[in-house]
Amino acid sequence: MRGTCACLAALAWAAVWATAAMAQPGEPPPTTQPEGPPTHAELYKRASAAAIRTVELRTAAGGALSDGDKAAIEKSEAELEEAAKLRRNGDFAAAAEKAAEVASQRRAVLGNEHHLTITAVVESRTLSGFASASEADRKRLKQADEDLAQAEQALLDGDSAAAVAAARKALATREKILGKDHVEVGWAAKVLGAALIDEQDYAGAETALNQALKIIEAVYGKRHPRTAIVLDRLGWLGIRQAGAKGFERTLVSQAAEHLRRGLAILQTTVGETRETAETQDNLGTVQLYTREPQRALENKLRALYVRQTVLGPDDRDTAVSLSNLAWLYEQLGYRDEVIPLRQKALAVLEKAVGHDHPYTVAELLNLSSLYHRWDQPAEAVRLLEQYLAKGEPRPERLDPSIVEAVATLAVSYLETDRREEAAAAVAKAFQMAKALHAAGRKPAAAAAAERIATLFQQQRMLEDALSAYEQLREWQGKKEATDAFVARRNMQLGAILTDLGRLEESRQILDEVLRDYVKLHGDGTLETFTPLLMLSRTYEKLGDLDKAAEYGDKALRIAERRLPPDSLPVGHAMQALGRIKIAKKELDEARFFLEDAQRVYEKFESQTPALAASLLFELAALKEAEGQQSEAAQLLRDAVDKARKIVEKIPGPQADALLAKSLKLLADAEPSKAASLKAELKTVLERLQARRGLDAETAAWLKELGGGGK
Repeated sequence: MRGTCACLAALAWAAVWATAAMAQPGEPPPTTQPEGPPTHAELYKRASAAAIRTVELRTAAGGALSDGDKAAIEKSEAELEEAAKLRRNGDFAAAAEKAAEVASQRRAVLGNEHHLTITAVVESRTLSGFASASEADRKRLKQADEDLAQAEQALLDGDSAAAVAAARKALATREKILGKDHVEVGWAAKVLGAALIDEQDYAGAETALNQALKIIEAVYGKRHPRTAIVLDRLGWLGIRQAGAKGFERTLVSQAAEHLRRGLAILQTTVGETRETAETQDNLGTVQLYTREPQRALENKLRALYVRQTVLGPDDRDTAVSLSNLAWLYEQLGYRDEVIPLRQKALAVLEKAVGHDHPYTVAELLNLSSLYHRWDQPAEAVRLLEQYLAKGEPRPERLDPSIVEAVATLAVSYLETDRREEAAAAVAKAFQMAKALHAAGRKPAAAAAAERIATLFQQQRMLEDALSAYEQLREWQGKKEATDAFVARRNMQLGAILTDLGRLEESRQILDEVLRDYVKLHGDGTLETFTPLLMLSRTYEKLGDLDKAAEYGDKALRIAERRLPPDSLPVGHAMQALGRIKIAKKELDEARFFLEDAQRVYEKFESQTPALAASLLFELAALKEAEGQQSEAAQLLRDAVDKARKIVEKIPGPQADALLAKSLKLLADAEPSKAASLKAELKTVLERLQARRGLDAETAAWLKELGGGGK
């Protein structure tokens, strides 16, 4: 199951005008759909052409196993399971004896280097150590085993908070009795890391999983299946971290390397199993971000075939494959395949793990989000209402995804003009996020609040997004931002405050954000581009044009130094500086910047037509400043025409905001047509108000027109 990350607030509005095939914020660029693409059935048939791969056991000398050898290996499997039962009962001495017999059997047949032999040898040594411990320590070790089993079950049940608590308890006990480098410590760290990923505590997960990898590799070796399982979790963590940081190339590459290595180990040691399919599916995800779409498709289809064949069509992991393949099909433009696969995945998950399991909720959000993007808000409402009618989630299963589902329902209600129900859903979402925080699940609470904020910000629900970001800042306290996550949240908060006219508060926060970004990434780095441009915009609105120009110029120099000259960030900085230069009466420089921005935006107009439309505002202002009123009015008429087409093609609050500004500027420029333009403007503004999408500027316009303000 995937997560998404927020696009930058200052630039996010432009991304809304992408065509239906465009990727969502935080996702990779789409691949153009070929003419007559193959169907899912055809693709799946190709992927299932080869039989499930198994690994034939051979003797240490490389020969085939005799019937006696095969019987010995089968017996060793049963005896190792018996040793596990004895261990669960606390009879470590008897368990150690059984494990030693297994190690001897496997060594005789398979040799010392086979992974099955190594597993038995490690277990024998571990249990012998347990058996020689004091009686008090044996009791504590038995309890640690029970705690870790509880953590693993909680992970399967979707109760990540309980999994974290139990895994931490087991880890602490084992470290105290066995030492920090013991293999049992490594496995407990692996379970803890997996649980922390689900709690969205990525820093903690990284520490735990790196600890696990170091120990597991040292004990089992670099080619052992247990090493591969840890590598898979590190790869999945890398995908989640990359998604939260705009898919940084380094994080994506690291994730791909972990997953490729893990998959190679599993395919050569155990063949195609549940674990192999999981790693192959995850590798397919990361390969889209490494620009390997064909390999991504091959790996995800094969993972689905393995899961359906080995686990069955109604298994949880099979549903995960269906969901992830639907995501990939959407990215590749295979639209006809997406909704049926998502519907099937949701049905399987509800049956396999329950309606309030985080996996089920995540798939619910995937499907409802799809309905939103494909302009089917009524279907999104129906889906979410049906889900929520099944009852409140159990407290242990309250998850950021469930909070996001309620927030998504609020958006759906607004899209269908059900305002009172939307307000109730907004309040419910905030209540759930606060409940997570009150329960001590701070990373999960922060993740829930950020999901609310991001969703509302993308929908231009600025006051609601502001409430979420302010809650995050309150939970954060007065500590300095120590990672990019906190700094990014504060940056989004500053941007929203600017939109809502709270300029001095915005300036203070964005000044702080810029200092944090410089500490985190270095002065002059590409990461500092966005906070610099946001500060430029805030100072411009404050009337400090010199400061606005200073920060805008710094942003432009960074973009020009580190990006292609025709990239969108270069265009954004050029547009901002052109607007500032007009205000400063430096018209020659303004013309230079705006003409360069126009050349950049023309390249992207088919994907982001709002950029070209918005640039007409500055070009018209330049013409007016040069005394060319008729040319200015014509540019604004063009802007209105473009905005109307955008509203017709991609309706929503972002498009309405663009149209509102176009109409307002044209009404001011052409008094003879002002009455009809203002009537249309009032209609658009009231539509924005109904969607909770007014900012300080549009609220003021509505008030001037006799509307209800905010």
